[in-house]
Amino acid sequence: MKYIGSSRQPTALYCIALTEICRRIAFGAIAYLFFLYIADFQYFTEHASGQIGTVFLSITIFLPILGGFIVERIQYRLSVIWGVLLNAIGCFLILTSSLPFLFIALVLVAFGNALFQPGSYALLGTFYQQKPHLRDAGFSIYYALISLGPLFAFWILNSLADLKNLHAAFAIAGSIGLIGLIPLGIALKQYNRLKLQAAENAFSPLHKQEKDRIWVAVILILFSIIFWIAQDLSHTALNPLLVEYSPTIAKILPFDMQLFSIQSLYFILIALVLAKIYLFSYKKRSYSNAILKISLAFFILSICFAMLTLDSFELNFGAFVTSSVFTVYFFVVLAELLLAPIGLSLITRLSPRRYTAVLIGIWITCFNAAFYLKNLAFLFIPSFISPHMLFETVAILLIIIGLLIFALSKKLNRMCHFELF
Repeated sequence: MKYIGSSRQPTALYCIALTEICRRIAFGAIAYLFFLYIADFQYFTEHASGQIGTVFLSITIFLPILGGFIVERIQYRLSVIWGVLLNAIGCFLILTSSLPFLFIALVLVAFGNALFQPGSYALLGTFYQQKPHLRDAGFSIYYALISLGPLFAFWILNSLADLKNLHAAFAIAGSIGLIGLIPLGIALKQYNRLKLQAAENAFSPLHKQEKDRIWVAVILILFSIIFWIAQDLSHTALNPLLVEYSPTIAKILPFDMQLFSIQSLYFILIALVLAKIYLFSYKKRSYSNAILKISLAFFILSICFAMLTLDSFELNFGAFVTSSVFTVYFFVVLAELLLAPIGLSLITRLSPRRYTAVLIGIWITCFNAAFYLKNLAFLFIPSFISPHMLFETVAILLIIIGLLIFALSKKLNRMCHFELF
């Protein structure tokens, strides 16, 4: 099936991305500064503040699933609007310095995040109903652009925190979050003009094709859990590289050497290249479908661990390593861009309308939970396992899963009941 039309991405893509960047700055005020704030004003001891932070982050991890259910019942438009508003209101409530309002702020921000994340991806997916050949490229660009949110949040909020002006930090973060409603309004106007397929009855039974597509989404979500655990492990191993290489990198990059600084730079550059490749391959009718891209993501992440294996005799989680930090991060980011946006893109196309946001919420939860699952896995690793053995095992496991997905690709393609891009 050939789709003929403009190769330009919808303007709504950039509008929703800008809204998400603004919202992430507001969310970052809570994630980065809130617990510093309550400790600084001696509401709680440092230990108690840490416990509150752990509970907040744990709730935030799993709330997107509940958020997905809510999104399907209040529509995508309302979910993203309320997501932005709740994050901003949470920042402003902190300015009251009232302890009850501080806890209310945490709840509002957690629910705002849970509503916006699945709602925004589901909303973005609607703009590609008539342009499925642009979907993977569009989601890749969106995923890369929103990675700027944590980076901007770090720049802005860290500067204000250094000035010991935490109230100003929350006020500015909340205001920036509200500014995100402007581009969101532009996107929603375009959404209202779309000729969308009618939504299904939430209680109508699923037919066989819908069940097959849901199974494809569930299978890929289960595979993604292992990917996210491995990727988080790669970050754990690469953090010492930042310490070792920061004097050299600081001469090249004009900003503080942080993990997400490198990631954001790579996300933008690689996503733009991938988008061009996807469009070019489509025009030449030589494209690989989404499931094969996900399979490739596992192979590429295994390259990262293979490189760490070669250096792990000297690495030992902190010593000097010989491989370039830029090369290792390149493979980590490339693998993520072949899995995360492609998986989200595929879910928005596969899912029955009434389950799209729920499945997106499950995908996001799996991503969020990777850090805790990695730490849990470490409890079962024998003490005699060296970094070399660990990296080697993970690399082999990733290759096996990549081969398994590749072997299942034809079966999964048939279960999709339409042509994948």
